[in-house]
Amino acid sequence: MYTVTFGGWYQRTTLHLSEIHGFLAYGHSRLKLSSSRLKNAHASLNLRTVSREFGYLEYILAETNDGIVIRYYEDGLYVLQLESDDMILAQKKLQRYFEDVFEPAISFIFSLGAPTPKVLAHIKSVHPTVITIFNTQHKKYDVDKKLFGEVYGTVTSSDFTMYKTQSHILIVA
Repeated sequence: MYTVTFGGWYQRTTLHLSEIHGFLAYGHSRLKLSSSRLKNAHASLNLRTVSREFGYLEYILAETNDGIVIRYYEDGLYVLQLESDDMILAQKKLQRYFEDVFEPAISFIFSLGAPTPKVLAHIKSVHPTVITIFNTQHKKYDVDKKLFGEVYGTVTSSDFTMYKTQSHILIVA
């Protein structure tokens, strides 16, 4: 079983967390947005549960009906996670969900505000994927170069080894 994690960061503040929570939990917004587009964007997220959580950082915790867990933090960090026995299929599912559903829905919520610098420059964000692999031989794990590319860095402790490639971070524990 693998845990596949996909994430990024929106330039937002804690003030935006209430807007995101209202949208994810109830499908509403206090902004003057098209109600039909808002309803469609919310429905496309396919959410099963949404809650507001408090810890070191405040965040919204949501889960889709397809098992994708979303954490959207007060500083703008978002993480989408999926547990699966097929890491490649899970990665593709997360990328599709992000590109086709999550990113368009969140962008719609902030469409009336000032665009972020990335939007102004039309820069497409590249999101590295983190895959957690459970293997007792973490120091000797053989990274599939055809699948993940060349390893350019490793960090090892007694409990895990992290392998970095251009497109992935593999945490073997």
